[in-house]
Amino acid sequence: MQDQFLSKRTVAVPNVAPQAIKALLGQTQSGVEGGSGIDTLRWLHDSLALLTEFFTSFAVGALQTVGPYSASVEELLRELPSLSRSEKLLYQAFLDWKAHPHHPVNETLREMFFLSSRLQSSRSAPRRHTRWLGLEGRTIGKLEGFTGFGRRVDSLVSSGDDAAAKLLLKDYVPILWTWSDTLESFFLDWAVSVSTETPEG
Repeated sequence: MQDQFLSKRTVAVPNVAPQAIKALLGQTQSGVEGGSGIDTLRWLHDSLALLTEFFTSFAVGALQTVGPYSASVEELLRELPSLSRSEKLLYQAFLDWKAHPHHPVNETLREMFFLSSRLQSSRSAPRRHTRWLGLEGRTIGKLEGFTGFGRRVDSLVSSGDDAAAKLLLKDYVPILWTWSDTLESFFLDWAVSVSTETPEG
């Protein structure tokens, strides 16, 4: 049952994405296909983390093109880097971009994180990853946010509980499905680069 559910869809690996993103998404999908639990869970976590960091950098960095940062963004930027900070920065960037509804960056972010209505183009619904990140809309049932999810991944990796890891994959892989579905069009429209190096200190 577990493998049947996860085989119904695939993680979309965009051809034009930076190599770091393509490699990690491809590794995650290969793990899902191969039935691995612990390793695939680690790759899934890292894929979601990389996408969160990437789109936080994109959304916050592009705000500099429309004026100085808001006090809220400035305050968050003074915090030590973490996934929690990135989530808060992404949320604040979405709020700040609402003041520029017709800017290309805002329109791109809306396409990445919201599903437009076929009947009424002015209406949209938050995608699964948008709700999971808490950017808009109700949270997804029993799913924990990034911090809780990260703790569970660490615990399962430490214990080596492959069966429990596979159960967790069933809940969280669909988040990556919806997010990866939006990536091809993004990378076709925007020229970007990704650095995965961490400066010492």
